[in-house]
Amino acid sequence: MEDRLTRGYIAGLIGGIITNAFSLFAGFMGWTTIRTVDLIALVVYAHTPPFTFEELAFALLGHINISGALGVGFAYLVPRIANSNLGLKGIVFSIVIWYITYSIATLFTLPGTIPTPFNTAVTDGISAILFGLSLAAALQALTPKELTAGKALAPAMKPLDSSSEENQS
Repeated sequence: MEDRLTRGYIAGLIGGIITNAFSLFAGFMGWTTIRTVDLIALVVYAHTPPFTFEELAFALLGHINISGALGVGFAYLVPRIANSNLGLKGIVFSIVIWYITYSIATLFTLPGTIPTPFNTAVTDGISAILFGLSLAAALQALTPKELTAGKALAPAMKPLDSSSEENQS
């Protein structure tokens, strides 16, 4: 797949699915008070839980698509900073997104998110790391090998032929 936008979007979708699976599991286990889908639902519907099944399903689809858009951004950012250590770059990228999301929720005092319990913050941090790792792994798997291999630079001009130098003297 040579189209960077498509690769990034699909990698983001994969990362979003993995993130939501972990977040739903963490909610089921009682490790978090606000799952990722709940945070998106808070933003979309502007009311606190409980949410209907339809509201959660739509919020889940919304988050997975937002993850796809983040994947596109990551796919276009990576070539600018090199393809090495892609996992670390994915983690840093997703932690920045996580921090920005928390900052916006705090700045606008999004109901249902303030104050954020410690266990929820830790679980969301783990979700961010999982998103970054899965995004990077999926993007690397979807990128053709010839695009990731280091290519030798072509010379700016033809090499001078030693025999032509001697003929000019």
